[in-house]
Amino acid sequence: MSRYGWGEKITESKVEGIRYFREMGYRVAAFVDNEPENLRIVGEFDVSGEILLLHADTIFGSERELIPQNAVSGRIYDVTELSGDGASGDEFGRAA
Repeated sequence: MSRYGWGEKITESKVEGIRYFREMGYRVAAFVDNEPENLRIVGEFDVSGEILLLHADTIFGSERELIPQNAVSGRIYDVTELSGDGASGDEFGRAA
């Protein structure tokens, strides 16, 4: 989901993606990524702390120390409950 070439401006494209979905009316509940650097930049962008940061603990190139302290690190996540499908009305916004 990047408008840049492969491997270019990766951290910028992550933030742009979140901004895009917010502008479309979505509430971004979680961000999953294997790169600590991407989690760090999204955590800095999300000043409200609303986005759940999930580190996919697989192969990554950036330093583990870049993982924000409020991020969770693991190999398996079930984020289906975050979609808000069971909510009444439009309380939680639309799920992508």
